[in-house]
Amino acid sequence: MRLATFTTKAGGEPRVGVLSADTASLIDLDAESRRLNGETLAAFSSMQALIESGEAGLSAARDIAQRGRADHPLDGVRLLAPLPR
Repeated sequence: MRLATFTTKAGGEPRVGVLSADTASLIDLDAESRRLNGETLAAFSSMQALIESGEAGLSAARDIAQRGRADHPLDGVRLLAPLPR
């Protein structure tokens, strides 16, 4: 599982995503958690939050990586440093 912090090229707040299986796009963990589970997890608010959530957060991210839609083609996002300074 390859994780990334990104924004859309239109801007907005940084998002935490997972690279899709075909490596052509990103799955927004927070948005897909809401779509698939009807709720968001605090673990998906930032990369730091995901790290601090431990195995529970990573397990939830793996589940979404397998079931989620990759709605953000890489050419439509701006990749950011995983952890802000």
